[in-house]
Amino acid sequence: MPSPIAHSTTGYAIAAFLRTVTRGRLSVSPGYAILIANAPDLDFVLQILTGERYHRTFTHSLTLAIAIAASFAYVTRKDAFKSIFWLTLTIYGSHLGLDMLSQGGQGIQLFWPWLTTDIISPIAVFPSVRHGLGLWSATHLIFISFETLYSLLLLKLLRRWQAAQQPLKRSSKGNQKNKITPHRKHM
Repeated sequence: MPSPIAHSTTGYAIAAFLRTVTRGRLSVSPGYAILIANAPDLDFVLQILTGERYHRTFTHSLTLAIAIAASFAYVTRKDAFKSIFWLTLTIYGSHLGLDMLSQGGQGIQLFWPWLTTDIISPIAVFPSVRHGLGLWSATHLIFISFETLYSLLLLKLLRRWQAAQQPLKRSSKGNQKNKITPHRKHM
């Protein structure tokens, strides 16, 4: 399963992408995007407190994703309910999608409570991590290296795309720099 590195970067990138597409009409803080992108993994707190397995169950479902999106949209500006709902659902959903793309993962209960079968993509993008080996296992270097590379590439693509969305601003600034203006004679 991806770590907070990949989840945070993906949530941030989605928020930045949508902010650019909507020309700032749909904008949330990076902190909000990162919190929502990592929210499904807060189930580990329940697991620690109760000893029961909660990870990748109800917090990794579309049901809770919709409930979280509706709740956050409801407590924000009423005129922005629809926008905040879809943005929050997309960012929360990105976590679910990334978790389904893991090699060797157990999958997630995407359709909980109606279907408690673990669902996983047949295509694995993220390498597996072996939690039982401890936090400082050398095998985690592959996992962390992959996620760091994924994050850097995603941010690079985002920056290039954002730069491509502003060609007129740059060309008009460049024209002003090279524009020849007549000098006034002082008398």
